[in-house]
Amino acid sequence: MKNNKENERMVSIIIPTYGGSDSLSRAIDSALNQTYKNIEIIVVDDNPPKSVGRKKTEKLMEQYSNEIRVKYIKHKENKNGSSARNTGVSNSNGYYISFLDDDDYFFKRKTEKQINLLNNKNIDFCTCFYKKSGVGYSFDVKEDYIEDILLLRNTPQTSSFVMTRHLYDKLKGFDESYSRHQDYEFLIRVCLNTKVECINEYLYERIGNSVENRPNAKKMELIKDKLLTDFDSLFIQKNINKKKVFAKNYSYVFYLYIKEYKIKEAFLLMKKHFSLRFILYFILLIFQILRKKICFITHRKKLLKII
Repeated sequence: MKNNKENERMVSIIIPTYGGSDSLSRAIDSALNQTYKNIEIIVVDDNPPKSVGRKKTEKLMEQYSNEIRVKYIKHKENKNGSSARNTGVSNSNGYYISFLDDDDYFFKRKTEKQINLLNNKNIDFCTCFYKKSGVGYSFDVKEDYIEDILLLRNTPQTSSFVMTRHLYDKLKGFDESYSRHQDYEFLIRVCLNTKVECINEYLYERIGNSVENRPNAKKMELIKDKLLTDFDSLFIQKNINKKKVFAKNYSYVFYLYIKEYKIKEAFLLMKKHFSLRFILYFILLIFQILRKKICFITHRKKLLKII
């Protein structure tokens, strides 16, 4: 990091991108339009060099070639989101680090409000609420989200993270062995090392894009195995109900196997983690999915009437 006074309070906004996301320019523009002006934007392209996604991203980034606040970095090979975020930070100069997924966008005062909170309270990490399809999503404001993370409750998302470089360096960045749940893993370590503060405001929008990047059931099972094994000591340390956590996580994997018509694998998993709570969580999950689909159809019908 450069040691000049001009950059002491700079905010580095790290945007990892993959798949030639059509929403990338919206994310970059939202960062450029922040009311907090002392920023730099590091876009890290995690597409394979000769892929369609790389070509699309290179073409899109041409429009920012004269924008001195935007730096474009290309990985020599596809790694993962954790690696892309770490690459962005290692090529940044900011005193503060902020993350923005390429399918999200910041509201104009997000950076300003979060930096003010960090400065006023002299803290290392803060987060905020978000909106999705115009609907506000919040969570219980607390200093420690570990139990909520393990129980898959609504918790702070990566695009809400703003922190000092000091904390990021102390944590040694994102764990690149995680191809998924890297945000959960990182936030757990944040909670183990510092107090988490939250602004009770909706400061960004989660949209999603056309890029399909979801793991299949088997990969998700392995990811769950890794996360719950890596933090196994926390069940006793934090007095968290281990059976409840396992039932919640693996009932979701069970659903993915059923969705893929892998019935044998699904029932082997259920046999391994069976409990009444497992069945209950699976039933609740089905109801939640159905409710979301009904809400989506209703919302779509309303939009069509307006159009």
